[in-house]
Amino acid sequence: MYYNYLRLQDFVLYMSDKIKERYRRKKISENTKKSQTTALLWLSDYRKKIPFKDLNKKFIEGFESWMQKQNNKRTKEKKKLDGNTIANVMKYVKAYINLAIDDHIPIENPFVKADVKTVQDVKMIEHLRPRDVAKLIKYYRQEIPIGEKLTLCRFLIACHLSLRISDILKPNESKLEYYKAVGKLIFHPQKQELTKKLKTVYVHIDEYAMKYMEDCVELQIEAIKRGLKISEPYGRKALKTISNKLGMEIAGFHMGRHTFATNYIRFGGKVTNLQYIMGHSNINTTMRYVHIVEEDTDEDMISLSRGYLAFMNTKKEPVK
Repeated sequence: MYYNYLRLQDFVLYMSDKIKERYRRKKISENTKKSQTTALLWLSDYRKKIPFKDLNKKFIEGFESWMQKQNNKRTKEKKKLDGNTIANVMKYVKAYINLAIDDHIPIENPFVKADVKTVQDVKMIEHLRPRDVAKLIKYYRQEIPIGEKLTLCRFLIACHLSLRISDILKPNESKLEYYKAVGKLIFHPQKQELTKKLKTVYVHIDEYAMKYMEDCVELQIEAIKRGLKISEPYGRKALKTISNKLGMEIAGFHMGRHTFATNYIRFGGKVTNLQYIMGHSNINTTMRYVHIVEEDTDEDMISLSRGYLAFMNTKKEPVK
């Protein structure tokens, strides 16, 4: 009773316990737990102990302002935290304040009045253009270490099929045979299995994507035989190594999913079909990718105009 009294007085302690509880009850995945714990670390750096009565508009806005001045601890260079990272932290703090309200802790939600961002900026969704994916495919076809090979195979599956890494890790030989027989992936996303809001996803799989799926299973078997564990954390490091070799920037496995969605629209895919493939319950989530492509189109139009002007300034006659 004394311990419960303490956690109901201190939001930092409450959020810490609630994250552990929700993970134990399988309400959140391990990756989500890590992200939320990171958000909690930022919050506790700002204030070690936060009485619930202090959670007001001034506190929330002050926390966001403080974060905007902090350096990103993951980079050697002294770069400030980007807007997406800050928005993500604020989103998790908001979520646990809502959970506290659901637990009948008598507070008002300060985010209702606070002028802070809790949604990522559409422009900051990171993705690769088709030429970059082509460069990755060319590299994949070379003789490279098995760790890089399997990691890149998983990433290319995301670029071709929109799968999350948690779903890419699931297929085995028997599932692969089933997918070959029906010509499509049929599964419940791991993310939905955690929330119990199951929605079957059907994704058509062509011969190229199927080849990556086959390679993935074979490479996983080979890695196990060699006693290697090519985990997701290892994969993030491998992607960074590949990025440096090829002169591009791959932010993580989820970038493959963003790459699929953006290029699907870029090559003329319908947004309603994309919503179905991605498993989005809200069309507004899917529309983010349309806006990115529209911005690319604006840039292309500007480039076209400059191209005309450059052509006018040359003395050469056009080839007939």
